[in-house]
Amino acid sequence: TRKDERLLSAEDRQEVRKQRKLAAKQQKQDRQQKGRKPCEFCSKPECEVLIRCQCKEWQGWKLVCGKCWHAVSGGVADGDLLHRDYRYGGLWRFRKGSSDPLVDTSKLPDTPASE
Repeated sequence: TRKDERLLSAEDRQEVRKQRKLAAKQQKQDRQQKGRKPCEFCSKPECEVLIRCQCKEWQGWKLVCGKCWHAVSGGVADGDLLHRDYRYGGLWRFRKGSSDPLVDTSKLPDTPASE
């Protein structure tokens, strides 16, 4: 605790403060990163935009980053001649600070109060 820190030497107090600052900084970074997803193809850890796609090479849907998407789809939303078994399934986006990404209350019209 901070009362105990007063009993430490000046160098030790400085080290304790430094550790506390580093811990607070790490907590802030963790809060900002929460909700991001990794690419399921190259395992890039923190993507903000991922493309949902399906291919005969794997079962089910995968979320891939933009770089991997070009390799999987040929750079075309519906695939090309070399990627006939590719299927596009939409985008996933990281929305920082949004409690409900589907509802943006700032754009809703004002409703009159019921009488």
